[in-house]
Amino acid sequence: VANFKTNMYPELSKADKKLVDLFYLKFDNQNLLTLLKDKEAVVDASLGNFSADELLDVIVSFKEEAAPDKKFPAYFYEFAELYLNTPEDERFGLEDKLHGLYYHHAMKCGNKFVSDWFELNLDVNNILAAMAARKYKLDVAKVPVGSNMVAEALRTSNARDFGLADDLE
Repeated sequence: VANFKTNMYPELSKADKKLVDLFYLKFDNQNLLTLLKDKEAVVDASLGNFSADELLDVIVSFKEEAAPDKKFPAYFYEFAELYLNTPEDERFGLEDKLHGLYYHHAMKCGNKFVSDWFELNLDVNNILAAMAARKYKLDVAKVPVGSNMVAEALRTSNARDFGLADDLE
């Protein structure tokens, strides 16, 4: 991943860079979460799209009620607001919300292939998480991330295949 970013990324068109940036946002998500927990934390921004200082700007601009900077995905601000307005002892599970916002953002990219790829990843991860929750007798309804058809079926179905056999290959 690091080699691709160093060697190939500069050769991409502006439109292709925007699509590739979607894949690197997962590293920015983790860094944003880390900095929300501790603004003095050291993060590895080498794989993400944004430096630690840029991510701190997101947090500061939210706290100061400044207008969001368009260079950042809007969900960064949405998540910062959610995180900072949630009492510390109730923040468990917010990382899943961040993942859901990320997938939702990526699936709206306008490129069918990339959008479908992100949705497939979301579905596979949700199915695996739901199967693990069922195996360990956890509340499956709380496990899926996002709000697509597969996530809703996983939350509501008690069928062995979560009612997905007719909808998924």
